Amino acid sequence: MLKVLYLLDSSHVGGAEHLTLNVVNNISKLKVEPTLLISCKKGDLSPEIDKAKVKKIFFPRTKKIDLGLIRKIREVAKENSIDIIHTNSPVEGIHAYLACNERIKIILSHHGFTFEDKLKDKLSRNFLLRRVDANIFVSKINFEFFRKKHKFIKNPHILKNGVDFDYLDSTVSLKKESGLRKKYYIKKEKCNWGMVGNFYNSGRDQLTICKAMQIILPRHSELHFYFVGGWSKKNPKYYLKCYEFCKQAGIDGNVHFLGLQKDIANLLAIFELFVYSTDHDVHPLSLIEAIGMGKPVLANDHPSILESTGDGKYIEIFRSKDPLHLAKRMAGILESGKLKPHPLAKSWIRKKFSIKKHIQGLKKIYQFVTNEK
Repeated sequence: MLKVLYLLDSSHVGGAEHLTLNVVNNISKLKVEPTLLISCKKGDLSPEIDKAKVKKIFFPRTKKIDLGLIRKIREVAKENSIDIIHTNSPVEGIHAYLACNERIKIILSHHGFTFEDKLKDKLSRNFLLRRVDANIFVSKINFEFFRKKHKFIKNPHILKNGVDFDYLDSTVSLKKESGLRKKYYIKKEKCNWGMVGNFYNSGRDQLTICKAMQIILPRHSELHFYFVGGWSKKNPKYYLKCYEFCKQAGIDGNVHFLGLQKDIANLLAIFELFVYSTDHDVHPLSLIEAIGMGKPVLANDHPSILESTGDGKYIEIFRSKDPLHLAKRMAGILESGKLKPHPLAKSWIRKKFSIKKHIQGLKKIYQFVTNEK
């Protein structure tokens, strides 16, 4: 049985963090023994981390390069006979690289473009791309971006992220949905649309949706839009840009900001239409969750969206950064009553992006780097 140590240096609610938890909770089914080393302080995802049914070690990092953490990784790897350390960020990768000998293989997954990387992250990532035993990219557009910027990438693999749809299904209930409606005053007689995506960085483009709402509301005052996603107290500019726009435009009575939410499945059940707008996502998991939960989806024509939806076959599309075109598409959907998903969308997305398919792909990469058959 392969033994894999997963490093987690962030307890924010994000795609990479959720994926790590989904992997450690499911991969033992494929005869892989996971151990989770959490090197961050408590955060919004901590309750989910605590629930993970896996061996966990908590050792919060206190420095950019933490010698204590390096020693701890080395100690855990030795005590648990670890074969592979799987990392998801440059800081995790550097600590794993400095901690390990050649026997232990290191894998680095890349979950985005590098627009948000600080200088230390860029230097670390450039160093690791040539030295880790495998680099995993979560989409073709993700890999092509790195391939154009870097002359040599050691053992690249493209592996799409997966969603634990069984877990999402298990959390859906009319009682929970009713509780959310009551908590946020979401009335059934209104038209309720929404988007799930954090405001932590420039990855999402919620502002285009806000501008489209300003255009459409004079004709369709029954429409209410709900943004689900957290924002940074230290750097709230992406959230404030949208919030202040809506307030100044006088549409804050119809556009609502719900902040971080854990019960995504029941919020999706409330939304009659899921609208998504991205600036530079590489593999938008919340959009995939929405399609997999049977929701009709309207999203922009960004390459990552098209790659994740059969070239847009299974969703409605609007032009990126074009609020007028989005408003026209929204009005068309409202006035035609076209609020049904593509009949094959749910089954297609669940087959293509399940957590089961993801961990099967991971197992093959693990076997490749360790030469295990």
